[in-house]
Amino acid sequence: MQVQRAKRLVQYEAMHERGTISGAHLEVCERYLAEAEAASGSRDRPTVPCGRLPPWMQGHPTERQVRATVDLRSARAAIGLNGRALMDLLVIENLSVSTIAERRYEDRKSTLGQILATLTRLAEHWDIP
Repeated sequence: MQVQRAKRLVQYEAMHERGTISGAHLEVCERYLAEAEAASGSRDRPTVPCGRLPPWMQGHPTERQVRATVDLRSARAAIGLNGRALMDLLVIENLSVSTIAERRYEDRKSTLGQILATLTRLAEHWDIP
C-alpha cells in the first residue's frame, strides 16, 4: 500500500504558475511569510512546557524574532493598512483573490490590482528586482 500526502495549494504560488504575479512578487510573498512566522516566534518556542510560570518568566524574544519584527513593521509601514490587510489575507491566511474580494465587498479585478500594487511596493521596499 502506498501512502501519499495531501498537497496544499498555496494561493500566491498558484498565481505565479498562472502568470498573474511575477517572480519578484513570488519572492516578496515568501519573504513576507517567513518574516511573519519569525516575528511570531513560531520556530522559537521551547518544546518543554514552561509549567505555571508567569509570562514575564517564560523567556525573552530571540534576536531573530526581534529583527523579523522590526523588518515586518518597516514593510507594513511602507504598504499601509490596506496593503497589510491584503498581504495578511493572501499570504498568511492563504485566501484566494476571489475570497478576499468577497470579504472586502469589492470586485475581483480591483482587489487583484490592489494586491499587485502592494506586491510591487514591497518589492521596491526590499530591493527585490
